[in-house]
Amino acid sequence: MLPWLQSNINFPLSGDVNQRIEPDWFFGSIGAEVGDGEIEREVFQKVASYGRQIGVLTDVLLSIIDQLDLDEGRIDALAALKTLHARVAEVKASKKERLQERARALLDKLEKSDAEAFKQLIDDYSARR
Repeated sequence: MLPWLQSNINFPLSGDVNQRIEPDWFFGSIGAEVGDGEIEREVFQKVASYGRQIGVLTDVLLSIIDQLDLDEGRIDALAALKTLHARVAEVKASKKERLQERARALLDKLEKSDAEAFKQLIDDYSARR
């Protein structure tokens, strides 16, 4: 490129991007007065994500809630919780279907490009079962 054509001018929404994307920033930003970021990180990484924790609580709540006598306001809140629970289940089912579709597509591609590698992979996987 000719030196006189080079420019250090960046238009809006263009140019270098400097963004921190590792997840540790979140846990490191938890203030001592509200929790312990190290414990939060370890629980999140080794035990359960926040979604999994909330899912367990929702399952327990929904399993016992029908035994209670609720007033109108709480019935509306329960309906909203049931709707959220159903929508989460739909997202999970959709993800499972997409994952299966991708796996099938990759296996089909492997079978067409390298039948022997495909057979070996299937045999290895079947042996693990």
